[in-house]
Amino acid sequence: MEPTRDVECTLVDIIDRILDKGVILNADVIISVAGIPLIGINLRAALAGIETMLDYGMMEAWDESTRKYYAKEYAERIKPPLLDGEEILFHAVGSYHYSEGIYSAWQLGSLFLTDKRIFLFRKEPPEILFETKLERIKGLMKKREHHLGKERENLCLLLDENKVMMLHTENMEELKKAIEKQAEIIGVHLKEPTDILLGEKPLFLTKNENIIQTEKVWYLLPASGILGETWKSGKMYITDKRVCWCYDFGEKPVFDIPIDSIADLSVKRENMGNMLKNEWALTLSYKNGTTVFLGKEEKLNSLKMAVKAKIPLPVKH
Repeated sequence: MEPTRDVECTLVDIIDRILDKGVILNADVIISVAGIPLIGINLRAALAGIETMLDYGMMEAWDESTRKYYAKEYAERIKPPLLDGEEILFHAVGSYHYSEGIYSAWQLGSLFLTDKRIFLFRKEPPEILFETKLERIKGLMKKREHHLGKERENLCLLLDENKVMMLHTENMEELKKAIEKQAEIIGVHLKEPTDILLGEKPLFLTKNENIIQTEKVWYLLPASGILGETWKSGKMYITDKRVCWCYDFGEKPVFDIPIDSIADLSVKRENMGNMLKNEWALTLSYKNGTTVFLGKEEKLNSLKMAVKAKIPLPVKH
């Protein structure tokens, strides 16, 4: 910083000079009371913009310590919350299928398998999105599904009380083998679940209730809160007691009516909006209203015939 002297300058000139060139202040201050000097202060200060300070090497210590502080703070914040003595056996980017009420989505995070549990951890903001102890896992099975127009494999975990959880990661086979190995170490016997155990036979069935027909179709979820009407993919079930629809692997039906409450049903092409024109639709008219399902023509006709076979209706073709 070279000393300079200007004859006159404005406030803008001063600020520009401080930020760009810097200012060195030397001052001797004496504080007196009633003419008696009590306190002496010797000041030496450098004022400049941060970039100028760093260029002259005057803030390197501050810059380095600050970087270390924030790096340490961030590392602590994103560290997975492990239990005492817990050992990580598998770690990869993964996702968990969350379903609650009308909300259903894949939640992304870091998937951890330890010697005690499996959990999905989100770093920002820090939160465990899903976790279960290994003792709760009763069976494992890989299952293929269509996701965003592509087919992929998910890992289905059968937990106690017949709950099913779906996980996904690119290292699916490695994760499955790691769970099986650790389960064997801790003495947990894993079954090889069939499709029936993993949701093909829904958990909401009552005693002596039998499925007549089931197909994968789209259902228009009614508006709820800030969410408007939304088309969702799931399964429609025709049983000997009712007609219902639920998400894949869902436990509770979102749409559920007694089969004998159906007054009429039809399958024909419908215009459901700007994006859904001339689609095949199954329209159900029942005691409390009307609802619509979309799908392939043969699937919808199969569902219609299942209802018609159970309860003869004046169905219009």
